[in-house]
Amino acid sequence: LYEAAISASEVMGAEAWMPVLKQEIFEALSKSDGSEAIATMSCAWPQPTPTQEELRLRDFAAGIRACGRCGDWQQALAMFEALPARGLSPDSGCSNAAVWALARAGIFDDSLLSLAGQFKQTGLEPDSMTYLSAMLASALKDDFEAVKTFYDEYCESYPRWWDGIPDKSSIDVTHMPPQDAAMATRILVEVMRRHPKLRRMKQGPLTIRTSDEDVERNVDAKGFDSNLKRYVHEYLTQDLKIDANHLAAGVVLIANSEVRRLADETAEALGVRTKRQKKTALLEKAEAMAYQSDWEDD
Repeated sequence: LYEAAISASEVMGAEAWMPVLKQEIFEALSKSDGSEAIATMSCAWPQPTPTQEELRLRDFAAGIRACGRCGDWQQALAMFEALPARGLSPDSGCSNAAVWALARAGIFDDSLLSLAGQFKQTGLEPDSMTYLSAMLASALKDDFEAVKTFYDEYCESYPRWWDGIPDKSSIDVTHMPPQDAAMATRILVEVMRRHPKLRRMKQGPLTIRTSDEDVERNVDAKGFDSNLKRYVHEYLTQDLKIDANHLAAGVVLIANSEVRRLADETAEALGVRTKRQKKTALLEKAEAMAYQSDWEDD
């Protein structure tokens, strides 16, 4: 209930209510042991009545997600790490919620990868966002083997959702929820901008297919033929500041020149030069030497 209230506050732009609701969650979790919920649900629950531990874990998963919605990923992580001290073993719901809170805050570092690695150790089931977040975190560390490993595991659980392995320049996100599709698109962009060998191999645009139907009849005034295309395009252009073309039916395109620009930005941020930048620097040096020689001759 509190998570839904925080989500509604976010949608309605009433951010001032979010910390108040978050504080109420903490107070409710500290007082409740799940017994009241069990008493209520035992009369109406159509399935076997959940145990007290299962209900408490559901409460904590909702609390972790609520912290994520408030942007308080530190508190979300602290709440997750405090579960053993409360006599609770993290389940899939709490673990996925913790990864989601980090991803929502843009924290794609070793802490997220550590959480993702615990799923295999404990036998818990990652959800789609956990797989995608782990892929993106690995891509940002230039660990492309890990990206492929997480992708293969992801496809075993979600075989229809994402077509296109991370070393290709096109992906099909037609069957994915919008947030997952946006994450998959960013993974494609990050891999291509950070992997020099792949950039040399792929000369065409990056292609994100958002529909497998005949969509030409449904194009609106701005050239969008589906809500998914609009969502992916806005994520690229507004959130990531990437120039993307949405006018072709059923796809969003990122030109090769834009990928090169992103690669140059990444290389500059890392203090390295791409092969193209090195070649340009050598040509400029040769021109400068030739000019100096001509000046001395004169």
